[in-house]
Amino acid sequence: VNLMAQQEVLISELDHRVKNAFSVVKAIVSQSLRKENIDQELRETIDNRLQAYANSHAQLVGARFDKASVNAICENILTNLGDDRIVITGTDIQLPSRQALALSMALYELATNALKHGSLSHLEGNVALTWNVSHGDNGQTLLLNWKERGGPAVDKPDRAGFGSFVIQQALEMETEGQVVMDYEPEGLEWSLKMLVK
Repeated sequence: VNLMAQQEVLISELDHRVKNAFSVVKAIVSQSLRKENIDQELRETIDNRLQAYANSHAQLVGARFDKASVNAICENILTNLGDDRIVITGTDIQLPSRQALALSMALYELATNALKHGSLSHLEGNVALTWNVSHGDNGQTLLLNWKERGGPAVDKPDRAGFGSFVIQQALEMETEGQVVMDYEPEGLEWSLKMLVK
C-alpha cells in the first residue's frame, strides 16, 4: 500500500511538472512570435497544437501512464471540439504511450483541417471515424478509418504542410504503421494500419 501511495505522489508530481513545462513553452513561443509580428492566426495554430500535445500527455498520466485507450484518445481530441457531426465507433484497445501520443496529434490535425477546410467547414458535412482490431500471430492489428463527407470538393494539396507531416510521415514513424490518404472528390479518406506493440 505504501508503495502505491508513493507511486501516486510521483505520478501527481510528474503531471504537475509536465503541465508547468508546457505552460512555459507556450509562453515562450507566444512571446517570441508576438515580438516577430507573426500573423495572429499562425500564433493561434501553434498555440492550439501545443495545447493538444499537452492534453495528450495529461491523458497518459494516471494509474496507467504507459498506455491509453483508443476510445479515450478519440473522446479527448474529438469530443472536446463540441461538434456532434463526428461519429466515433470501434472496439476499444489500449495503445502504448508512444503510439497513443502520435495518434492523438494526428486526430487533432485531421479534425482541425476538417473544421477549417474539409467536411466540417459546411453545415451538412460530417466525419465518420471507425476502427477495428484483428488478432494474428504477431499480435493485435489496429485499422482506423477517417472519412469526410458533405463538405467542399477535395483536391490533393500542391504542397504538404506541417499537418500533413503529422498525419502521415510522423505517425508512420512513431507507430511503425502504414497511412493511406485518398483525396476523393466527395471528401478526404484517411486510414492507419498498425501493429499494437
